[in-house]
Amino acid sequence: MRTALLPLDDRPYNLAYVVRLARLVGRELLVPPSDMLGTFFTPGRPAECGRWLLELPEDVGTVIVALDMLTCGGLLASRSEASDEREALERLSDLERLREERPGLRVMAFDTIIRTSLSARDMESRRVHRLLHRFTTLEGKLRSAPDAATAAEYERVAGAIPSEVVHRYRAVRKRKHAVNLRAVELVAAGAVDVLHLLMEDVGPEGDKYGIHKEEQDALRRLARERGVEGRVFLQNGTDEGACTLLARSVTTDLGLEPKFAVRYSAPDGASQVPTFEDRPFGENLASFVAAVGGRFTDDVGEADAVLAGHTPYGEPPDLAAFCDEIARFVDQAVPVALVDTTTNQADLALMAALSERIELDRLSAYSAWNTACNSLGTALAQIVLAVASRGEPTAGEMNRGLLLERLLDDYVYEGIVRPKVNDRLEREGVNPWDLAERADEVRAQVATELAAEARRTLEPRVAARFAFRVTLPWPRTFEPAIEARVLGSDRG
Repeated sequence: MRTALLPLDDRPYNLAYVVRLARLVGRELLVPPSDMLGTFFTPGRPAECGRWLLELPEDVGTVIVALDMLTCGGLLASRSEASDEREALERLSDLERLREERPGLRVMAFDTIIRTSLSARDMESRRVHRLLHRFTTLEGKLRSAPDAATAAEYERVAGAIPSEVVHRYRAVRKRKHAVNLRAVELVAAGAVDVLHLLMEDVGPEGDKYGIHKEEQDALRRLARERGVEGRVFLQNGTDEGACTLLARSVTTDLGLEPKFAVRYSAPDGASQVPTFEDRPFGENLASFVAAVGGRFTDDVGEADAVLAGHTPYGEPPDLAAFCDEIARFVDQAVPVALVDTTTNQADLALMAALSERIELDRLSAYSAWNTACNSLGTALAQIVLAVASRGEPTAGEMNRGLLLERLLDDYVYEGIVRPKVNDRLEREGVNPWDLAERADEVRAQVATELAAEARRTLEPRVAARFAFRVTLPWPRTFEPAIEARVLGSDRG
């Protein structure tokens, strides 16, 4: 049976990378035509997406559905006021009809709990974006722990945000929460088999205060009342959603319960709250492992893999000891997934230290992009599928290609190339978040600079010879589309 995917949007993390990940276990993902999905700030076409779901071929046994695409036309569209609440909820009825027509189809869905702000595209919207994060925190703090200083700061922040923006934010947040609640009801009704609710970015103190905490409480309460708390997972993240559900579909189909041993670079790694997230990393880790059908073990000898979490948000990490341990596991043929939770890029000191001990492509999975849970879910999905595909003739080389993509993207591009490109663009008065007419020029620059940096930084630190191609899928520098391939032999 085949698997289908209605993605969050057309970016590689949500689409092309997921397709390549599925090939590790011999699955070809069926996806909609690209023009149905929209791109950047042009939304997809939800009505057509609903029809596409209802017309899935009979040999599709599992479908992974991003509810933001089905209800609004994608992630960025879900943060806009273009879709009203009634329309969004009506579009969810396609899943009820799908269940009626295809009772044996496994429907796995994920939906975002909207960030404590809106999308940012230019300098003004980025200014407002930061203020909205603070506005949400202060509003929540006033409800739960009011004091004069908080009230005064709230008045200052609220006064700096245009009133129409606050109105739009409240309306979008209300609609989004209604969709979240309805999604839980769809699980209870049997239309959806498993649901991941993914909390987007929060601002400072978002782990303590804000309407998003109240929304999460309401969602958990509803899941308990409906008796579906075992099929509804609520955790931080967003763009890793399709990857983790793909991993869950594989473990379910193969009857696997992968066992993971965990190691941290810092003694308080499990209790650290990463930037943009609202709970300790260890809490998210436990939720993600359960969500993919796995469990923990303290015995590395019985583990299918080690999850190595680099957590630089509290006590200083011991990079030497951490890298020594990773190298020892790799030398013992224990698969290791390195999850670097550094915000928006790899920790260059970590990668330098690790590369002194092993070739970096001896890892079995790696991720270090955007938020901690984006990295966690991406690396966890890769290691689950790597474990599931052990013994397959081409799986090892395919997984190494995926690993090289992550190293090129998260380590070399996000950690080295993009900061330099952004700095240069900003000095030239160009907005890295919307390149406009400079997009093709910057794409060419990125390709040239990443190729040069890969030769300088990555090639000496991996065993494989490789080739790759890169572009910017959206007219901004934030995410590249990289496809790598192994050229067939290790360096001698």
